[in-house]
Amino acid sequence: SSDLFARNYMNTIYAKGIMKERGGSVFGAYENITRGEFATMIVRILDLPLNYSDNELTFNDVPAMSLPNALWDYRYIETAARAGIVSGMGTRTFLPNAYLTREQAATIVARALNLKVGDPDKDWSALSKSFVDAGNVDYYARPYVLAVAKAKIMNGSPIEEGSKQMVFNPKANLSRAEAAVLAYNIMTELKKF
Repeated sequence: SSDLFARNYMNTIYAKGIMKERGGSVFGAYENITRGEFATMIVRILDLPLNYSDNELTFNDVPAMSLPNALWDYRYIETAARAGIVSGMGTRTFLPNAYLTREQAATIVARALNLKVGDPDKDWSALSKSFVDAGNVDYYARPYVLAVAKAKIMNGSPIEEGSKQMVFNPKANLSRAEAAVLAYNIMTELKKF
C-alpha cells in the first residue's frame, strides 16, 4: 500500500537524521510539514556548512535560540536563506511554523538542486500541458514547478483513478510523509545513497 511505501522512505530519512519525530515516538506522517522544518531538512540533505550570525539574522520571526526537540533550527533556516534557497513571505518574515505548500516546496527544491529554471511566461504553455490546474500555480512559482516536474523529483497526481490528466495541487500542504519521499528523491538525485 502507499502507506507502507512512504514508511520505508520515512525510516530511511529518519535514520539519516534528516527528519525528526514529531514527539513521543510518533513520526506524524500525515501531519503537515512546516516551512522551518523543510528548510532545516534541505540544509541537512545538502550538507551545507552552517552559515549564520546571531546578531545579523535575515528574519525577525526566526529568533536566535535553539529549542530542545524543536523541529526547526534557526541556524539552518539562516543558512538556507544566505544560500538563496529559501526566501521570506514578506519583509524579514519567514513564518517558520506555517505549513509549506507544494509550490513553495517546488521552489525551494529547484533552488537547492540548481535546476535549470525558465521564465514564468515562457513556461506557461508547458506547465498547462502538464497540469490541468496550472492556473492555480503562483506566477513566480511556474518555472520552479515545471523544473521539479521535469526532473521527476515532484510529481502531480491523476485527477481521478486511471486518468491521464494530472494535477499538481500547488496550494496543498506537503505532509511529512510526502516530505520524506521528496527528501529521498533529492538524495537520489544528488547520489547520496
